Amino acid sequence: VMAFAQGGRGMREIWAVSLATGQGRWTCEIGPSGTQSACIVSPDSATLFLAAGKGDLHALSAANGRAKWKQVFDSTVVGWSLAPDGAILFFADACTGQLRAVSTASGDELWSYQVGETLPSDWKFHSTPDGSMVIFWAGDGSLHALSASSGQERWVLDNSFNEAPANWTFLASPDGALLLFADAGGQLHAVIASSGQKRWSKEVAQSSLIPDACVMRPDGASVLLGCSGGMLVAFDLTGQQ
Repeated sequence: VMAFAQGGRGMREIWAVSLATGQGRWTCEIGPSGTQSACIVSPDSATLFLAAGKGDLHALSAANGRAKWKQVFDSTVVGWSLAPDGAILFFADACTGQLRAVSTASGDELWSYQVGETLPSDWKFHSTPDGSMVIFWAGDGSLHALSASSGQERWVLDNSFNEAPANWTFLASPDGALLLFADAGGQLHAVIASSGQKRWSKEVAQSSLIPDACVMRPDGASVLLGCSGGMLVAFDLTGQQ
């Protein structure tokens, strides 16, 4: 089943169609048209999550579109994701500058953390592969790691980077021990995920790095970074080019 949102007749609708035949399976109206997010599917494919209107969070049955829960947070959602085990839904509120976490079982808020006064529309946060922490750049320019279950701060890495943008992608080593990210000054950094200690920093290129143009090889042997001018650079996890 594929689900997608559509605005019409002043209402926001969710449509589900069969991928095999293209035939409609069900539709569901979730409220007035307005700002909405893409649908997120739970790891067991049983539930769809989406935000609509002014911070209305919805959980729908993927089988028939029936509502499981709805919570109204009166917020502008600018980014959201599920914990790897699907138990927690994280989302960022652009207006209040908060990162918030809710239970996917009930929609109840578990915790919130003040990131900054407001958040840009392209602000991102990242879950570690084991789902234990959430990583992000805060309004103070530092790298923060929070416990995913409680929202308690695990560590903070003071800003010693070249304007590392808040919307750039983090990569994790296959075992989750290292976090890797590049900054706007053309350096690639590796940080120990459990402590926030910097492992190494390497100059990538004199040309500008392209935001989000970085990927990990499937076998985890190296990370590839795209640069302006059509250059592609690769580093292994020890920092060797």
